[in-house]
Amino acid sequence: MPKRLLYVPTHRRCPEAIVSYLDESLFLAREYGEEIPFLLVESFPADWIPEHAELLGRLSVERSARAFHLIPEGRRAYVRALVEAAADEPADRDRLERLLIPEGVSYGAGPNIAALVAVALDAQVLLRRDSDTRPMPRGEVLAFPGELELRALAGQGVYFVASTYVGDPPLDRRDLLSAGPEFVRRIEREIKPGLSDREIDELLREYLVDEPARGYDSDFVTPDRPGSVEMGVSCVKEIFRTVPEMPLTEMLGSDFIQRNLLLAVGYPVLFHSRKVYHRYDETRRGRSDFSAAVRYAVRDLRYLLFWRIWSELAALVAARPEDFWRPPGEVDAERFGAAARQAVARQTPSLPGVAAEFGAAHLAAAAETGGDVAARLNAIGTAALDGTDRHVAEVVDGFADYCFLLEHWPALVAAASRSADLVRALTSVGEGRLG
Repeated sequence: MPKRLLYVPTHRRCPEAIVSYLDESLFLAREYGEEIPFLLVESFPADWIPEHAELLGRLSVERSARAFHLIPEGRRAYVRALVEAAADEPADRDRLERLLIPEGVSYGAGPNIAALVAVALDAQVLLRRDSDTRPMPRGEVLAFPGELELRALAGQGVYFVASTYVGDPPLDRRDLLSAGPEFVRRIEREIKPGLSDREIDELLREYLVDEPARGYDSDFVTPDRPGSVEMGVSCVKEIFRTVPEMPLTEMLGSDFIQRNLLLAVGYPVLFHSRKVYHRYDETRRGRSDFSAAVRYAVRDLRYLLFWRIWSELAALVAARPEDFWRPPGEVDAERFGAAARQAVARQTPSLPGVAAEFGAAHLAAAAETGGDVAARLNAIGTAALDGTDRHVAEVVDGFADYCFLLEHWPALVAAASRSADLVRALTSVGEGRLG
C-alpha cells in the first residue's frame, strides 16, 4: 500500500494540471522509492470528464503510473457504501451523504473524499494541488512542491506544510478595491477590528499584489506568515484521519479547518518556497460572467460570517488545546461541539450587522465607479442585503453540520479502511471502473 497520495479536486476542464501533477507523483515516487498514486476527484457531472478519463488512461499506460479517477457516479456509490457502514439511522445516513456530496460548490468536500480514499489506500500523507495551477520551472526542470513538502513533514510535530501562487492574483474584493481602499477596509474591520487602516492596507497589498508576483529561486521552509499559505498547494500528514474539512457550500475557506485547528492547538503551520503558477481562464480573469462574480463575492461574505464564529471557537480551543486534539489520532468531538455551540451563540447576534456592512460597502463603492464594475458592485451589495437571513442561517447550520460530521468521522474512516477493493473498482484507471 502507498504511504502517500497526490490528488487534484476539480469542477473544471484541466488537462494541463492532470499532466503536471501526474508527473509530480511519478517524480516523488522515484525520489522515495515507492509508488505515489495520483487521484483526480471530479465534483460535478460535466462533458469534459470523458476527456479526462481518456487522458488519464493514456498517461497511466505510457508512463507506468498508478492513477485513480473518481467521477460523480463513482463518488456517490463510494459515499453510500461508507455511510451504510458508518451509521445505523436512516436520517443520519441521509445527512452524512448530503455533507459528503453537497449540491453546491464546497471547497471542503473534495478534500474530504480524497481523505477517505487515502485511508482506503492506507496512505498517511495527502498532497493536494488545484486544477487551475501548474508547477513552476526552475532552470531546466520543474520545481515540484512535493519534494519540499515531504521533506518538511519529516520534522517532529509537523502535520501541515503549504505554499502559495505566482500569477493571476486572487479575485477577492478586486472590484471593491478599484473603487478605493476605504471600502475594503470597512469589510476587513469586521474580522480584524484591532488593526489600523495602515495595517489593513499592508495586508491587502501583500495578499493581492506582492505575494502573487513573488517567486523564489532557492528552497526554504519557514513558519507561515499569517494568511499566506493556500490549500491548493499543500500537504498534510495524518490529521485528515481525525479531522475533516468543513463541507459548507458557497463559502471561501471551508477547506482550511485542519490548518486552522493546528494553529489553535499550537502546532506549526509551515510555508515552503516552491510555489505553483496560477492562471484563471479568460472568463474568470475578466469577470465577464456576471452571475459568477456575484456568487464568488457572496462566498466571501459567508467566509466573513464563518470567521467571526471560528475566531471565537479558536480562542476556546487555544485556552485548553489538549482537551480538543492530541496528535495524531485523538480529537474530542463532543468537547469541540460544545465549544462550537458556545461560539455560535455568542457571535450569531452580530452576524446580520456583518452582512449589512458588507452590502453597504459594495453599494457605496458602486456609486464611486461606473460601467461593469458598478453593476457588479451593486448586484453584490443587493445580494448580500437581500440574502442576509439565509447567509447567516446557513453559516450557523454549517457549524452544526461540521460537528455532526466530526462526530461520525471515526466511523467513516473505519469504513474507508476496509474499502480498498471498492476504491479500485470505482476509480482505478483502466480497471473496470464505474462509468
